[in-house]
Amino acid sequence: MELSQARRYPSLVTSPDLLSPRTEAALSRLCRARVRAWHGFEPLLRPEQRCFGTLSVIRSQGRRYCRHVKTIAQRTALFLGPFAAVLGLIRWATQGTSTIYTDPARAFYVADQDLGWAQTEESWFLLGLDAVGLLVMVAVGTWLAVWLFKRANASTTSPWWKKPVQVGMVLGLGASAVAPALAIAAMASGLPPEGARMFLPEVTASTAEPAKAAPAKLFQAPKGTYTVFDHPSNTLTAKIKAGGEEFEARFGPLSGTTSFDPSSPAKGTFKTRISVPTKSIDTGVPLRNDHSATDLKADKHPEIVMSLDGLESITATAGGKASFKATGTVSVMGITLKLPVTGEIGQLDEGARKRLSVKASNAFLVTGSVSVTIADTPLDQQSFDKPTIPITARFILVHDGQQI
Repeated sequence: MELSQARRYPSLVTSPDLLSPRTEAALSRLCRARVRAWHGFEPLLRPEQRCFGTLSVIRSQGRRYCRHVKTIAQRTALFLGPFAAVLGLIRWATQGTSTIYTDPARAFYVADQDLGWAQTEESWFLLGLDAVGLLVMVAVGTWLAVWLFKRANASTTSPWWKKPVQVGMVLGLGASAVAPALAIAAMASGLPPEGARMFLPEVTASTAEPAKAAPAKLFQAPKGTYTVFDHPSNTLTAKIKAGGEEFEARFGPLSGTTSFDPSSPAKGTFKTRISVPTKSIDTGVPLRNDHSATDLKADKHPEIVMSLDGLESITATAGGKASFKATGTVSVMGITLKLPVTGEIGQLDEGARKRLSVKASNAFLVTGSVSVTIADTPLDQQSFDKPTIPITARFILVHDGQQI
């Protein structure tokens, strides 16, 4: 029998006497090569062993090897599941904030010499209870599935639930194998800087230290219309507590104008109108962003508008700034609320303008805060854990015609 016939009709190879010496040597080399290539073993056969016996040896060794690999994989996955759960709990407890929903790119606010508080360019992976709970469920579920599967194998009869449990065990082992990547990614992002804050601080009347001597002119700049300069530090934020978690909703970009006399802002008008797209809301969780935009009726009311018609009082403070009080309006969801406003305004010097990449020679940083009572809005008050939502707007103004 030739080699081509032996390959095509292996069932005819019942005795080495049927093989020609050439065919016998070729089949022996072929089978020995398969043993080495498929299983990485050293040659298992003695030279005098024939190919018709080699095939059964390959199958036997292959099954034994697969069982060995399967056992190692199962034990490794059973270890990785609890390891990932414990690592996730440690990260959640030490990351500095007990969040409910996972935020893979959370930025913080740090002290800044020009802006007061600036959002970090770097972000951190914060695990929420949702991810930690998932890691625990994967670990417990996998162990339970393996235990049930072993019980089914030990049973004299095959129970009806053996197949579903086997499928669940395979899925659980696969999930356990990749689960540590989630906790490790969060750990690898590190911890936010010391003193960093999750929320943009509100402006209150008590935060500003009065100046020792009030200047004759508050600010040296021409009066007229000032336009909101397009800058990444501009933001409108709302501090919300709902569902047992406190989080920040950010809106942007801001646009608008302010007309006033910087040398004496309290005299005449301080007419300000700032708007922001409602759909731009960012809470750090995409699904929550969609729900929030729906609650705010973004399709029907695409803008949130904050307005001022004048200042009630303004006081020079240390550092060449001034704190003010006013009565303003917030238009949201088709209603307009009249609310007290506290804020701070400061003129940016040459160094600050250079650091912030503002080329206009006359520029101001304005921050204002209001507190919206949820009961005065169409929002469902029972969905929130606090009766009010503090809102803070911060933006840079440049003199009209000088925005570059």
